[in-house]
Amino acid sequence: MKRLFVTLFLMLIVLSGCQQEDGQPAGQIQPLGQSIGEAVTALNIVTKGINIGDVQLGFLPPTGYKAVQEDFVGWLLLYDDQSFDAVWKKLSAMTKDEILKLSDSEGDNRGYLIDQFDWADAKGNTFNQNQKTLLAGELFETGAYHFYVATIKAQGVVGLVEAEEIMDIKPAAQNVRVIEEPQGFSVSFDPRVDERLVGHFVGLSEKSMYDLKDALIGFSMKDFKKMAKEKKGVLIEGEGHDVFIDHDMLTISGDSVGEGVYTAYVVSLGEKGMLDLSKSKNYIDEKAPLIVSKGPINDGLGTILLIGGGTVSSDPKDNKIFEAMYEAAGGGVPRLALISSSRVDSNVVYNHFYYSDPELGSFEENFAKMGFEPVFIPLAIDNAQDIRNNPYWVSVLASCQGAFLQGGDQYKHVKALLNPDGTPSDMLKALDGIVANGGVVAGTSAGMAAMGDVAYGYGYSQEALSYNAMEVYTVAQIPEMDELVSTLLNNNLAVPGIGIVSDNVLLDTHFDRRGRLGRLIVAMRDTQKTIGIGVDEGTSFNIQNQIGTVVGHQGVFVIDGAEATYGKKGADALFSVENLKLHYLTEGDQYDFWTNNAIQSKDKKNLVGKGAYASVHQLFGTDYETTKLLMAFISSEEIRIEVPYKLLNGSVLNVAFEKTEKTKGYTSSLDYESPTLKGVKKFAIENLSLSIYEHKGEDISAPVIGYMKAYTKPYKAYLGVTDALSGLDETSINGETVKFVSTVNTLYREPFYEAEYQEIAVVISEDSFTSGDEVRVEGVKDMAGNVLEKQIWTYDGTKWNKK
Repeated sequence: MKRLFVTLFLMLIVLSGCQQEDGQPAGQIQPLGQSIGEAVTALNIVTKGINIGDVQLGFLPPTGYKAVQEDFVGWLLLYDDQSFDAVWKKLSAMTKDEILKLSDSEGDNRGYLIDQFDWADAKGNTFNQNQKTLLAGELFETGAYHFYVATIKAQGVVGLVEAEEIMDIKPAAQNVRVIEEPQGFSVSFDPRVDERLVGHFVGLSEKSMYDLKDALIGFSMKDFKKMAKEKKGVLIEGEGHDVFIDHDMLTISGDSVGEGVYTAYVVSLGEKGMLDLSKSKNYIDEKAPLIVSKGPINDGLGTILLIGGGTVSSDPKDNKIFEAMYEAAGGGVPRLALISSSRVDSNVVYNHFYYSDPELGSFEENFAKMGFEPVFIPLAIDNAQDIRNNPYWVSVLASCQGAFLQGGDQYKHVKALLNPDGTPSDMLKALDGIVANGGVVAGTSAGMAAMGDVAYGYGYSQEALSYNAMEVYTVAQIPEMDELVSTLLNNNLAVPGIGIVSDNVLLDTHFDRRGRLGRLIVAMRDTQKTIGIGVDEGTSFNIQNQIGTVVGHQGVFVIDGAEATYGKKGADALFSVENLKLHYLTEGDQYDFWTNNAIQSKDKKNLVGKGAYASVHQLFGTDYETTKLLMAFISSEEIRIEVPYKLLNGSVLNVAFEKTEKTKGYTSSLDYESPTLKGVKKFAIENLSLSIYEHKGEDISAPVIGYMKAYTKPYKAYLGVTDALSGLDETSINGETVKFVSTVNTLYREPFYEAEYQEIAVVISEDSFTSGDEVRVEGVKDMAGNVLEKQIWTYDGTKWNKK
């Protein structure tokens, strides 16, 4: 997906490879920031990186653009080491078809075309992976690069603008490794070709990369030559890449190599001194393993924190979750291991822990402020073979009262923490030991998803129910560099997990924010798990002594399949299941795994259903649509509802929810935190029956537009439909059938159908909607030609209401 928001991961990889030297790199061409024609505005480099696929540009439409212009084709992202004039001359001589070929990632790959008009919103847009320079077709290597965005219409390029900032990619050494040998240490690395490079300085240090870089930043070539004579490292001229350091060599700081943990550093040198600094992926451990205390904490009752994602260590709104983690670690100043083994690159793992981002801080800083002693565990895919069974690093982890597995890619966590044959590594055994000793192991997003004895995910509810068969892979089949993807597009897939939770439990994250109930139910059948747990974003399910407690903003779904009966699986059958039991829990509620019963918090009151069921929410839809549907049902006096759900091949399932004599509903005085549930009181359900089977009848009723919500930005709203059986006729959606009425605001573009969300988007030019704004629907049709009901939605300054 080319569209990305600025994340911690991408901000951290800026680091050493993308900083300007003395303000103006050699060969920089002036002036910068030129523009011509219908040029986009406010162009800036939102995120930098050492790979072109990591770089993001943000921009706004050209001055005077209020909506999609006639003959609009797209925005073209480009970069080159040549001047604005040269780039403009090249583009202006090309036809539209020639320009479009530039964006062929399998062909020229010299541009990235964005055909979504409203992506010109100052947010980050990435380049094509391995995209080349426009003029010479060269790869993104070292040097000073200019970044451009062109406006493309039917006649070709009609405008071009250059970012005021350039990126100077310096020749940092790659793939640095250090190996201890009988007579000393060998260091290997891959140099990067660059005309500024005159040599390298190689040495060992106990210092962090950032402290060392600060110490060396002003050193001249004369200083590095002197250090080499003093045996503080080895000086190499040219592009040499294999170095031997004997035992008599001092560290870069001038200390003897004694008991400690040492990193090999490679300083890339120019004529004036340091160009850049790189560190080894692995370490020399001259320090004896730590002696681990066996004394239990919390009476030996360990805690597992299952966090559904969306938590940030620097965000005060997530304090409740981190406070619970602190208490579970025993209080005082507990040692907390930060584990980012969901990453490929160990340098990124290092940066997550140590790099102090101006806005987000670092893991080291953030967790220290919470009262922890943060502990760095340098485990990633590229160094897992050196770290996961290393006695010293295993002892460091075992010395902790807690561990926190970060988000990213759950399959990478699995790849790093299991041995290649699928057996537990010593580091994974140390994680188990923390829980056994009464400590806490927490995981967020991918970190949570990896914690079952099966780690699954990847797909969506519709695809999982449609394909009706999960794909299963071994640890050896997980790619080291790329993502593990399913054979069938967006199908469920599973690998062995790291097994922190009970072996009858299956875990899922970002749960109803992404409408994942359907895929979890399919996965429970295919993995033969009797309990499925889906945790929402900003929410934690804390399990101690087999009692799970909900903490945080949203909800936790617990699906009990102990008495369920499933139908056949595979493409030649429709998915079916009877007698699943669903519990929906919010803050303070508990689940007893000993008895498989829900326990409601004392602040909740019994909810007595009143009136008819009148849900207008799309089952398994994103943004908590299933939560809203269940709330409407439990609040009604209906006993049973059947919701039709369309599969990819056109078949239809019925998803039935039924209240039994054991079903209870509860309501709370606390509000949800999600913008789409803002102002709604938290509720809970226990013992709701759930079944899925083939829909026998034909759905002939027109879909109904059932809700309107702000989405992502205050100036964008979506109209959502109740079902996707008939589907909307997108040709019937325009400024006449969906009218926007306001005394203050104007449309940015005509209302349109957004297929990804199956909703009608309304976007205005101003920063936010104003109280009194209206959206009037009249004449929208479904694919069968039925006209949807006429209706008016009014904004009250906080939310949209149906008039």
